[in-house]
Amino acid sequence: MNNLYRLLVFLLIVLLSCNSTEYSSSIDLTKNHSVSVFDVFSDVKVIKLETSENNLINEIRKVKYYDSHYYILDERSQQIFCFDENGRFVYKINSQGRGKGEYHYIIDFSIDEKNQQIVLLDPVVQRVHFFDLNGNFLSSRDIKSDNVLGLNRVYLLQDSLLMLISILNKNLQFYSLIEEKIVYADFDYDVPSTLHAFSPVNNVFFFDNRALFLAPLSREIVDVSAMVPTNYFTWCFGPDNNSEKQINRLLEEINVKAEIREYILLPWQAVGKNKILNHHIVKSFENHRFRIAAVEFNNDYKFVIIDKQDNQTLVFNSFKEGVRFPYEHIQSDKVITFYKPEFGSRELGIIEREGLKDYFFGRNQLLYIPEILHEDCRHIVENHNPMADNPYLVVYKFTE
Repeated sequence: MNNLYRLLVFLLIVLLSCNSTEYSSSIDLTKNHSVSVFDVFSDVKVIKLETSENNLINEIRKVKYYDSHYYILDERSQQIFCFDENGRFVYKINSQGRGKGEYHYIIDFSIDEKNQQIVLLDPVVQRVHFFDLNGNFLSSRDIKSDNVLGLNRVYLLQDSLLMLISILNKNLQFYSLIEEKIVYADFDYDVPSTLHAFSPVNNVFFFDNRALFLAPLSREIVDVSAMVPTNYFTWCFGPDNNSEKQINRLLEEINVKAEIREYILLPWQAVGKNKILNHHIVKSFENHRFRIAAVEFNNDYKFVIIDKQDNQTLVFNSFKEGVRFPYEHIQSDKVITFYKPEFGSRELGIIEREGLKDYFFGRNQLLYIPEILHEDCRHIVENHNPMADNPYLVVYKFTE
């Protein structure tokens, strides 16, 4: 059976209703509540990252906070930098090469908290590398399988089980470090590369000792901790849920575009009024206080926050201070964003050519404003030199 329709059959059977073990009440995405940054976060601070010739950061791909340290993957320089919680440089992993203890290309990393290790994903040679938290090389493992190509994300689920996501077919794969092979999983979220931004590649998160996964083109979050998916939570948007007919239409359109080498690249090209889908969940997350969804809807972002403590559901486009919810690097107790230079001429040219300028610049893209920062943090921002200084981090701490 065609991979698209294998996916569709699974989605239709399991995911298109609001009937699961636990589901949200019907959420009205047309609402726009007045929500302050400080209704969700208790503090916002700026971390100035120390700058020296030995630790210049070019392009941040990923930031993780663990045990009072920030770990930063610089995709352009192919290094991992470690800074303490005050922004002081501690060390870097700079081992690109072809010898023992060296990597070809890092695309992702994760922190193995139990074994106190950093796990680096090297997709070029289908390999993972292990370093200790002081940056010392420990070992490497090859991920040998003809079915695992285009690896893009790595997560450690248990003491000896890696979960991998491929950017080519978006499969979830599980690799046993003990057996040194891909091990059994009774499901296959096989999504063609043409689905692109609708893929689940960025929608794995961890909560309450569970590995949770937002299935592609769905509202269903499943627990994949033990490889066998079990229903965990379903988002329900009432009349704005996508229908079977709409998902069919999207899949058919993707098939047609794939045949003529054209692509639906971005959700807003297929989501919104007079388009194919009513909504698309870009990101889903949960911690002990909140359930959160970032949703593409009506040609804009909608953010849904369920406060589990107050039993309240908030729906809004941006915080009343004019700041967009910074969902990209979200962790259990905080969200980390960082200073980004303005679009360069090349990127702006692409945006204008593709007719997306109004989309990018018509939306509120601010991730922070001086008014929500402490005076010492504003001083860091005001004195930052983007041509000479490392980027600074902006850290939002969730209200407990």
